Amino acid sequence: MKVLANRWIISQFSDTLGDIEKALDDYRFNDAANGIYQFVWKSLLRLVPRAYKPIFLGFNDEAKSETRATVAYVRDEILKILHPLCRLLPKSCGR
Repeated sequence: MKVLANRWIISQFSDTLGDIEKALDDYRFNDAANGIYQFVWKSLLRLVPRAYKPIFLGFNDEAKSETRATVAYVRDEILKILHPLCRLLPKSCGR
């Protein structure tokens, strides 16, 4: 990955994923749900748009493509993680 913001969000997601997996292994579902919530609201929805705005307003098509792929990957992984906690989410959302 060439874009710093993409490396940062993947790093944050990886750290969060480790915490969530540990919480689920210890049957602490509230901690797992809180970890997902904190990542989505504090990192993904609050900080990422600020970091990605210059990329999408710029002229570098390679950076835009990489950023779109990164956001799609994180979105898909979040849906997969949410499935054990939110059984009402259709499985097709996680695919």
